[in-house]
Amino acid sequence: MTMKGNRMTPSTTTFAREVGRIHPKIVGHFEPQKTLRAPRPGTAKEYAGLNDDSTYSEYAWEFLRRNRFYQAMVDGTGPSFDLAQWGYRPTPAHEAGFGLQRVKHYSESYDDSLPHWTPIAAMVDRMQDTVAHFKHHQPRIEYPGAQVAVVFDLSPVFGPATVALQTQADFAVKYLERLLSTGNLLQTSLATGSDAAKESTNKPNRQLLRGYLRMFDLLSNPQTLLSEGTEHLPTAKRRGKPGMLTIEQAAMLMPDYDVADDKRQTITVAQRCDRAYRYADKAWKMIYGWECLGLLKFDDWNLPPPKNTAPL
Repeated sequence: MTMKGNRMTPSTTTFAREVGRIHPKIVGHFEPQKTLRAPRPGTAKEYAGLNDDSTYSEYAWEFLRRNRFYQAMVDGTGPSFDLAQWGYRPTPAHEAGFGLQRVKHYSESYDDSLPHWTPIAAMVDRMQDTVAHFKHHQPRIEYPGAQVAVVFDLSPVFGPATVALQTQADFAVKYLERLLSTGNLLQTSLATGSDAAKESTNKPNRQLLRGYLRMFDLLSNPQTLLSEGTEHLPTAKRRGKPGMLTIEQAAMLMPDYDVADDKRQTITVAQRCDRAYRYADKAWKMIYGWECLGLLKFDDWNLPPPKNTAPL
């Protein structure tokens, strides 16, 4: 990993990619042991088994399984890639990881064996450890530099039978966001305070996520080109042998619902290319920039039974 200002960026050698390509050059010709075939084109409401009812964890897995570094790690053969170079590292103090507690084969669907996400598991463990110290008058818990302890009142200070946990949680979040934005809280080398304070709280549009996956698959799998001049027509005849597409060529294969916000709008070649570049960039960030892990916060996670089931 290399440092740029106070932001940690992947090694330029490891992640460099050619214009019009979707994978880093170092894995551009890597072929996993089990080929991930491109799903059917799908519809505006479905792709690769994903729809608007799919959880964000399902979308995160679909992005992660397409990461060729992850595929190479699972295969354990062929080129050897150092996890420290391509894995996700929240801060320099953290060890690099790949988002999961244990390896899940990239050929598996989400439901074949549910992925156990490391960030969620770590949050649950910390919460259980904190609750375990509840009875201690002076609990001693060590917090790394990138964590902070928050105190909640569990007595009805808001009036009888009113603990107001959500109100307290909202206060805590707003206060920490303010500290981050003003730089008054210990910063990590991963992101600036303003970046952390401005993180999106809006749930990502699932149709857009499906579009990113569709574009990524178009650029990752050999495709048969359409006849020139009729690329935008669904009934266009295909010609030639399958080959890897550039982004401009993939743009001509994008379905209209991935390009136009209004079905009545005339879609120009320039608009198609612009949307293709944007989708490819977002797909790249999701898969190789680890933004797929950011999707997890939008799911409702059920807490497992506490480690100590004895009443407090």
